[in-house]
Amino acid sequence: MMPLQYRHYNLPPDFPVIAFLGQCWKNPQEMISFLHFHDCIEIGCCREGKGILHTADGSFPYKKGDLCVIPCYLPHMMQSDADEVSRWEYIFFDPVTLWEEQATEQMQYKKLTGMLSGFCPVFSLQKTNAVYEIVQQIFQEFYEKPIFYQNFVRGGLMTLLSKIERMIPETDGKIKKQYGQIVTLFPAIQYISEHFGEELKIPQLAQLCHLSPTHFRRMFHMVMQLAPLDYCNRIRISNASQKMLYGKQTMKELARECGFLTQSSFHRAFQKYMGMSPTKWKQVYRLCADENAILSPNEIKNVLLFDRWL
Repeated sequence: MMPLQYRHYNLPPDFPVIAFLGQCWKNPQEMISFLHFHDCIEIGCCREGKGILHTADGSFPYKKGDLCVIPCYLPHMMQSDADEVSRWEYIFFDPVTLWEEQATEQMQYKKLTGMLSGFCPVFSLQKTNAVYEIVQQIFQEFYEKPIFYQNFVRGGLMTLLSKIERMIPETDGKIKKQYGQIVTLFPAIQYISEHFGEELKIPQLAQLCHLSPTHFRRMFHMVMQLAPLDYCNRIRISNASQKMLYGKQTMKELARECGFLTQSSFHRAFQKYMGMSPTKWKQVYRLCADENAILSPNEIKNVLLFDRWL
């Protein structure tokens, strides 16, 4: 099983939908070493290039014009072909909050999530013309943001899910064991994401998941391929790297804000997870990183090590 990471998106509470627009959202070409997941549905449209979408269920090729539908908690990662640069546009949304007053739509989303488990999440343009048109209309609404665009997007996403649901063969709807484990652990994963700057203890995290500390440690390591506290430090380093680029804190202030008791412990953890010192990472990243790329800490590390002399 590949290591997993939780990727957090700050969805607005009043309209929990965000769109990554333009053609500079690119996927890495490096060998995939882990999968990530999130607590929202991802709709993607490939604008250029080709590659492979890796999920917990298998690997699926994609090309220009294809759509992908990734349900909540599905571990996945996209990889461009070696001689290609694949560029995408994305929509992320939380169906539970988006349709919180509509129980029927929530049940439909839950059914869709179960049906997608074990099914190919890539849809070709040739076979899904009607679906493709809906996605383009939703993207256009985000580009232009005319009056009442949020109502259009809310209705368009429900129409989109309804059409996709009709395309998927009937299955028993059973969500895989790994899905259930991620859902069980998610309260702790989410808490770590929101409180990484605080002291985090195993009994506290286990209680959030209604598990004993021993069972929590065992399940967390089995699913995430990391011990809970190692995962906490990885999240801290991920947030520290972003603050280094866009904030003005000193290294000492940064270490404290990200949950490290001393500056030296922060430096050791940064070197461990990013392969270089914080100062060196900041210098190299500014030279070679695409600020619009959707990258995780491991991807950033791989890109930096590969491209540092370009």
